[in-house]
Amino acid sequence: MASLPFEINFAENEKVDKELVIKVALLHDTIEDTGVTFEELKNKFGVKVAQGVLALTKNETLAKEEQMPECLERILKLNCKEVALVKLADRCFNTRCVVPSWTKEKQEFYKRESQLICDNLGNFCEPLKNKILENIK
Repeated sequence: MASLPFEINFAENEKVDKELVIKVALLHDTIEDTGVTFEELKNKFGVKVAQGVLALTKNETLAKEEQMPECLERILKLNCKEVALVKLADRCFNTRCVVPSWTKEKQEFYKRESQLICDNLGNFCEPLKNKILENIK
């Protein structure tokens, strides 16, 4: 298998379905960013992958500040360590550096969201949680 990004390598020592982690990681923004539907993902990749991607998809009909808490509720309800790892790894990757074009308010909002992710999902992978917290200091 090819080398995985640093963030997903945190799962290397975890007792998880690594194939599920990789599939969900690769597809995690598919519903949110493309015209691909849950049904299409389910037919092509199976129900577990489709459910994982759906759990990670923000509900853009909600107010911005409600989207992440609602997404985290769905991830916790799914109770799938693999999906939680993908969320943590994605946020870890996205907190590696400050986006210069973001306003101070947007940066602070993103830090608060990152803390919320750690508070809700951090128990699924302490090393990823700790890396996120280090990144947002």
